[in-house]
Amino acid sequence: MKKIFSFSLILILVFSLITPVSANLDKIAASSYYLVAPETGSVLAEKNCSGNLAPGDFSKIMTAIIAIEELDEKELLPFTAESLVFKNNFGNIMNVKEGYEITVYEHLLNMLLLYSDASANQIALKAFGSTEDFVKAMNKKAQDLEMTNTVFASPSGFGSEGGKTTVYDLVKLAKYAMDMPTFAEICGTDVFYVTLNGKEQKFSSRNHLISKYTYSDFTYSAAMGIMPSYFKDNANFIAFTERDSSKLIAVIVNSPSDSNLTVYRDVINLLNYGYNNFYYPIICREGEIVDQIPVTGGSSSTVTLQCDSSIRAPLPYKYDQDLLEIKIRKNSEKLKAPVKKGTILGYADYSYNGKHIVTVPLVADKDIKFSFISFIHDTLFGSINPVLLFIIILIVFIYFMLSAKSKAQKAKRAKKRKEILEKMEKEGKNR
Repeated sequence: MKKIFSFSLILILVFSLITPVSANLDKIAASSYYLVAPETGSVLAEKNCSGNLAPGDFSKIMTAIIAIEELDEKELLPFTAESLVFKNNFGNIMNVKEGYEITVYEHLLNMLLLYSDASANQIALKAFGSTEDFVKAMNKKAQDLEMTNTVFASPSGFGSEGGKTTVYDLVKLAKYAMDMPTFAEICGTDVFYVTLNGKEQKFSSRNHLISKYTYSDFTYSAAMGIMPSYFKDNANFIAFTERDSSKLIAVIVNSPSDSNLTVYRDVINLLNYGYNNFYYPIICREGEIVDQIPVTGGSSSTVTLQCDSSIRAPLPYKYDQDLLEIKIRKNSEKLKAPVKKGTILGYADYSYNGKHIVTVPLVADKDIKFSFISFIHDTLFGSINPVLLFIIILIVFIYFMLSAKSKAQKAKRAKKRKEILEKMEKEGKNR
């Protein structure tokens, strides 16, 4: 096992020589924050995340998920008087009126980038006929995503008294949403055009991490999307970023809601902490051999366990090799053929300084077919070494060969003796 992961550990040691940039957590004004690497679940920073919070505009993320899964994004969907009742500070940046038609996809742009309550509710009415039935669908989807402490109360978040969620559930929601190509595409859009009442109009995203046209001081090159949620006295934010194949989800809770846009400064400081104080090496490379398991009755006596795919995991720049621990958990200590290539046969658990980093699935490296000869051998002789078995069989064979030869020689001598006696008896009679 000493040679296992040697390549990964060498890579980690090389990166450990890089000097880190100072942390930014002390600059965060928000009362709560959470920073996680979504692909591994590794938590890089956390403060006061145990309580509940109102979903607010984050309700629109779930509304978008259901719309993408249930509706045709190319279908034209007019605004109705019922949907235009719902407005917040950003409720009608497009300045739409009853009867204006835009596609479902453009409603999603309006909702996720301009934070339109009207588009959120129009989508709800289209999908399920009423906002009440749509909210039921939202909460059913939340259960499916194992958002166990979340209750949505409206499609837009407006008038969502009674709704609740947690930082941990919001991370699940953001990860699921950003795994959807349409959602990720929309969230990453900085400028878009919509034809309203026969006239094409240009709009910029109100997510200043993305938009290059408003509040450019907050533009963040690694930003991929998600959104803020504003309340009267405070603001929350979910940001999804990717840099050098390393993804992060940052959640800011209860940041001051002020003209200085402190919530943006908070989320940038949190993201900078993640990228400036951790590096993200490939900790287990695709195809890397990790261990093996004996196989009975197969075309091969063992199956090799290897990493299913290349996995990156965060490690501090001030890395100490002695603090990295790897434990192998096999599903079984012995397998019976057949074994299919790619079957998960165990896991490699990585931890650093006693804290879990990532769990990597380990899979069979090849197909192992059933072998009748091996099955008979394994059944009759169990774990006897095949070489030893061959030697034993050879010795037994030689023994029987020598025994047979000895018997044949004895029989030959006995026959000859009998012939001599018979000859002597015959000669005696002739005298």
